Amino acid sequence: GSKIIYYTSGPEGRLYVQSATENSSDMTELTKFHYDDDPAWEIKPSGGFSISRSGKLVSVSSSEKASGIIGIEPYKGKSGVSVLLSPTTDIAFVSPNFRAESPVFSPDGSKVAFISIYTNPQESGWISLGIHTMDPNGTYLMSYFGMGGYPPYLTLPRYLSLCWSPDGTKILFNCPDSEISSHLFVINLDGSGWSQVTNQINAFDTEMSWSK
Repeated sequence: GSKIIYYTSGPEGRLYVQSATENSSDMTELTKFHYDDDPAWEIKPSGGFSISRSGKLVSVSSSEKASGIIGIEPYKGKSGVSVLLSPTTDIAFVSPNFRAESPVFSPDGSKVAFISIYTNPQESGWISLGIHTMDPNGTYLMSYFGMGGYPPYLTLPRYLSLCWSPDGTKILFNCPDSEISSHLFVINLDGSGWSQVTNQINAFDTEMSWSK
């Protein structure tokens, strides 16, 4: 809880870590998203980054050579970037209409949870989403829950998100029930079911966190 991570977008995009103080003097570059000597290689971040206690990072990238959920070992440049999961090859229902979103480390850093989103080109205005976990190296993929929803009428790059409970036994996520409203749901990783948490009319609930 002593540092923040953030990135700058654009041709000189980079990922940084620093103290959450005004005029911080300890800003450090973790990785670059572009390299002048290799213009074909790049990271295109979609959404935020999640960091484990050991300092590993996960995010989503939409670039050609780093597409899907990526893992990053800081300070190693391109050699520290790996594709942990490609939605077009690694999820059971292989399809270019799948994408992965919102990877988040569990509190102890042993698992990464994420959302898979399927958009059927024959059914505009309808999505299917699934909740999954995997090990930080991309192995031991598990699927826990799935449901249907609606994409928002606004262009939002990360309209679905999730977070872990502090004890690592539950996952909180959002799902749109119309083009203008989204509610929060919670699932238990022991398979005991799910429940709806919010239900305000015409409210688009997303981007949640869960504290002790």
